[in-house]
Amino acid sequence: MKALCLVALGFMSAMNLNLLPDPSFEEGKWELATWDNGKSSHDFASPGRTGEKCAHLVGISAETGPINELAVSPVLDVKAGEEYLFAIWYKSSGEVRPYLSFITYRESFATQGWKTPQVQYESHSLEPSEEWQLALWRFRTDAGSVQMRVMARLNGRGEVWYDDASLVAMGAWRMRPLVRGDVSKLPRKRLYEAEVMVPAGQAWTLTIKKPTGRELSRVQGEGSQALARVRFSADEGDKLLALLSSDGAVLDYQEFLAPPLLELKLDSCRYRNSIYASAAPRELTGELVAHATAEVYGGFKYSVALVPSEGSPDAAKEQSMTRPSQRFSLSLQGLKPGEWRVLVRLKGVPGVEKLETPLRVLPPGKPHEVILDDFNRLLVDGKPLFPAGFYGAPDKEELTRPIAEAGYNTVLTYNTNPQWCRNWLDMCERLGLWGILHLPRPFVADFDEAKLREALRVVKDHPALLAYYIFDEPSPGVEHQRPEDLKRVYDVLKDEDPYHPVTICINVPTNEALYLDCYDVVMIDVYPVRLRPDPLTTIAHRMDHAWAATGGRKPVWFIPQTFGYDIVQGLEGDPRWVTPTPAQERVMQYLSLAHGARGSIAYCYHVYTAYDAEAKKAGKWPWKLGGYLPDQQKTLWSALVDLGREYKALQEALTQPRRATAAFEEDRVHVGWYYGASGKAWLLAVNADEEESVRAMIPALPEGVTGNIRGARDITSDKDIVVRGGQLTLDLPPLSTAAIEVAVSGL
Repeated sequence: MKALCLVALGFMSAMNLNLLPDPSFEEGKWELATWDNGKSSHDFASPGRTGEKCAHLVGISAETGPINELAVSPVLDVKAGEEYLFAIWYKSSGEVRPYLSFITYRESFATQGWKTPQVQYESHSLEPSEEWQLALWRFRTDAGSVQMRVMARLNGRGEVWYDDASLVAMGAWRMRPLVRGDVSKLPRKRLYEAEVMVPAGQAWTLTIKKPTGRELSRVQGEGSQALARVRFSADEGDKLLALLSSDGAVLDYQEFLAPPLLELKLDSCRYRNSIYASAAPRELTGELVAHATAEVYGGFKYSVALVPSEGSPDAAKEQSMTRPSQRFSLSLQGLKPGEWRVLVRLKGVPGVEKLETPLRVLPPGKPHEVILDDFNRLLVDGKPLFPAGFYGAPDKEELTRPIAEAGYNTVLTYNTNPQWCRNWLDMCERLGLWGILHLPRPFVADFDEAKLREALRVVKDHPALLAYYIFDEPSPGVEHQRPEDLKRVYDVLKDEDPYHPVTICINVPTNEALYLDCYDVVMIDVYPVRLRPDPLTTIAHRMDHAWAATGGRKPVWFIPQTFGYDIVQGLEGDPRWVTPTPAQERVMQYLSLAHGARGSIAYCYHVYTAYDAEAKKAGKWPWKLGGYLPDQQKTLWSALVDLGREYKALQEALTQPRRATAAFEEDRVHVGWYYGASGKAWLLAVNADEEESVRAMIPALPEGVTGNIRGARDITSDKDIVVRGGQLTLDLPPLSTAAIEVAVSGL
């Protein structure tokens, strides 16, 4: 695939927008540091990308500990709730993992140095590259942030060079795309159009370049608001970057692919392009989209039909394209099980006679159909279910029963033996629990389609089976964990058992999109309660990122932290993770719900209490099982029992078809709404600040949603809440949550 860069280069005479001192590493103002015990080095090397120097980080050996080299910026004053854009050029060699980080602080860094209380600590992985590449990272500072340091980093053996950095408070400096590479003249002339918003008097330049640096096109302008049109040539699927910058400071950017001339999109039956008996719609809806100007698509004609996969269509009504998006609907009444296709016949489109997409009509599943609907809800025989439970449930009924008694409904096992899994599902059925199986895992590294199908046939018809778990935290750089390794297993899973979805755990944000074709549900694990803690709001950012990475077309489930190594004996160093307090646990889980989680499976129910370093040296499993949460973590389990009751009480809320998310009070209060299938809506609010109380005025309904509000009730306290002018007033102490049911008509 070719790659193009849409690059904005220019100058700005009115002000210096780059917040970073010494952005080209010429003056030695950045601090070079080593944070772990691996063998490594750092220096300001020559030459740089554009000047005399650049930051040079080297990883040599991890025999004595992890390699962790970094270049740390000077301390910067920042505003809470502000959006920033960090840009830096880099290149690498060897087996390194280059990445960026930033830390924000709630008071002046000068008072306590690295012991200054943190608000945020977030990181962003970069792909290794032997040529200079521009890294871009957009983020927002959390409430309470007053200062910040940004970092360019290295893990692993090899070298990374960093140069020409910029950090901009985005503020009014925006680029609002209007046309993203539409075809303006056949066959490959394209148009990029954006509204450029910069302060009055500021100059900007928008340029198209190839990665080789050869310039293709350029447009220049000056604020305060202007329309930029750039014409260029590109093939369908070319990777593009729209970049707005000035005097070395990158102001805004947008990544996208050069779109096809025409695109067929389905709105309904998105899940595996399949129709299930338990949730069959009356009609199939979609749209034919022209990524072209009116001068190009104005002569196109089309017809849409639903035909057998090997059949020919009957005569269909031909229509002219009069706008860039043409809606259509097709009746599904009487459609028989089998393989079908949505066929669009075209006229007047050079080189394209038809577009089509497969559609599978399935017979009723037995004993259950577990699928995903177009709202990313899990449906069991057509009824929505919010799965809530734990990893690591054992096969002993008396040990797993507390999960069911606490109000949870789902458990996951790591065991991969088919017959063991079948017996475990028998136990789940007796306890009224659904089970998720890690059974496919061995076949990722040792693929054998016949044996995989044989293993699936042992369990796929079990009435307690909810889903499969294909892999835990895959790494694309590791053999047998690449997307193509998982994809071949996923394809067999959905073919052999079309009635159960496939889940995956992703721990690196960039991998959510990379493995998109390998799963139906993405589960993200964020464990912020550490000896050196991350902000709890890291969960909110990761949830938002996962939804964006899937394009909102695949559900995101959350994996709450229910463990800590502070109770583990024999560790060789300090515990990396510590046990969450009840308040922290509640806030973490409610943050995921406020940001749209469609399921919650906590890690973990089993509890390790000892670590055997000698077993580790001998290549054996070093972690020793001491028991389970009810007996080993009594305080935490008590809080989880309370949450289990709330999950049960909130089933109707969390399975509503529509949801929305927003933040208030300078991002200190996170709010999620669920609504759409009854005369009620639900509002979940979280104050994640560990020190300050917040009084917040929160709309009873999300922006753009209207209805006659008749009242509101706090679910946990069963008390009425006053609604004035469509607003609720909530007093939220530090680390607290609220769950509100809103009675509304005409929603």
